[in-house]
Amino acid sequence: MKLIERPDHVVSDREKLLVVGSSGTRKTSALIQLAVQYPGVGVAILDPDDGVPRVIRDYGGWDAVPNLIHLPCPRWEDVESQYASIKPALEPGDWLGIDMVGQLYTMAHDDYILRKYGMTVEDFRFGKKQPGKNLGFGGLAPDDWEIIRLAHDSIVQDAIRRLPCNVMLTAGVKPIIFVEKTINGNKETVPLHYAPEKWIPRKVTPQMEKSVDYALSTILYLTSRDVPNGRNVELEFHMETVGKDRGRIPISVPFNMLWYDYCKAVGLNEYLELSPGQEA
Repeated sequence: MKLIERPDHVVSDREKLLVVGSSGTRKTSALIQLAVQYPGVGVAILDPDDGVPRVIRDYGGWDAVPNLIHLPCPRWEDVESQYASIKPALEPGDWLGIDMVGQLYTMAHDDYILRKYGMTVEDFRFGKKQPGKNLGFGGLAPDDWEIIRLAHDSIVQDAIRRLPCNVMLTAGVKPIIFVEKTINGNKETVPLHYAPEKWIPRKVTPQMEKSVDYALSTILYLTSRDVPNGRNVELEFHMETVGKDRGRIPISVPFNMLWYDYCKAVGLNEYLELSPGQEA
């Protein structure tokens, strides 16, 4: 089964990309823009965040991007079934997007609580606070957390490591809390909890399961700011490489169409393709 008949020149080298940013930094748009930029390939988006329908209007609606396959996932069982249904159809040159990948870990956790204990997370947390019910971190034993992680990895790590197509994940951010400590007689400002060194200068970390980025090729951090333009104020979007990028040059540039502008910045000329009538 094929998502779409594709031209012979489609690039087959896999891209494994994480796009991180706060609300309003065009993370969901970056996924939809893949379908706009590459009308000759299939772009499937697992959408636990329910964000795609809100943004698709900016690109002419569903009819304007017939190669976009939207896979809504309001429950964990939907994540599993949607991924299982789309996985056999994905081929080299296609893209799989997961919008707000951090939600998948939360969904796997909540589903596990429901199936094992037959209660909502709220009821479970209330129960574990009762006297004599200390069940470990988060009310769960290490074996429970391992099962949750395996469920999460059966989707996320499987997509990153085993699919033949390109993968783009998006994630929100959570702030790093800093405290002042005395170290070797000197006062230093340090993170209250562990934070990867590459994220400390940015004062945020991705809101997702911490092992996700180990298998990725590219991590981009998105920000936005207001820029005066005469009497008006325009919103400017900016992306920068975080950590290594598979030997490519680090970038820190403004963007409009994220993937197109990224490819242009790092010299991936084979990826610089736009559908007729589209402008970068």
